[in-house]
Amino acid sequence: MTSFINKLKNYYNNRSSDPNESKKGIDDPLSSFSITEEDFEKIFPGTTIKNNITSQTDEKPKDYYEIGKEFEDYCTTLFPENFFNIVHYTTGKARTGRLVEDCILPDLLLRSLDNNKKFWIECKYRTHLDEKGNTSIATKNQINRYMKAQRKEHAPVYILLGIGGTPTNPERLFLYDLKRFQYEQIYYCVLKQAELHQRGFISINELEIHIQRIKKQ
Repeated sequence: MTSFINKLKNYYNNRSSDPNESKKGIDDPLSSFSITEEDFEKIFPGTTIKNNITSQTDEKPKDYYEIGKEFEDYCTTLFPENFFNIVHYTTGKARTGRLVEDCILPDLLLRSLDNNKKFWIECKYRTHLDEKGNTSIATKNQINRYMKAQRKEHAPVYILLGIGGTPTNPERLFLYDLKRFQYEQIYYCVLKQAELHQRGFISINELEIHIQRIKKQ
């Protein structure tokens, strides 16, 4: 093992400064040296060797769709089934990965069991706010589609925003009424009022009290 490392050092120390030239008499140690996977992982933790090609063993990063679905699933836990029914859950993608029609709707349509009131929840997760405390929420076209869903179902659309932490356990949560704040970007002056200090609701009245507390600045 020591001879292999020394051979590597010798190779890289004596390489020509011109990457297109090869120095005579200096062989690439990786072209002929044999090493076991176990020894390779000791030298390069988190990496495997296979047929002289290295590959990272770290888990593949999640895409935006996966992160979004994780946060949506988390959001459902904030509305326990003994107090709310899920009327509609937008799927977004079929198993083939193709977008499906209902992805134009907000993520969740819920109904309160105490008075049968329905409301939409559009779930948004962001890793952080910008330097001014603002964040983008949706495009104008998306907002128009959400408002169309509100009119069709006679159910308000609320934006539930998670910031920081992970999609399954965000550090901060915010909830506000899209009709009152139809902005592509939501601003700190709204967010500071919209922050949730509870993790879940047991009635529609609790939610509405929170919403009514938020004022336009």
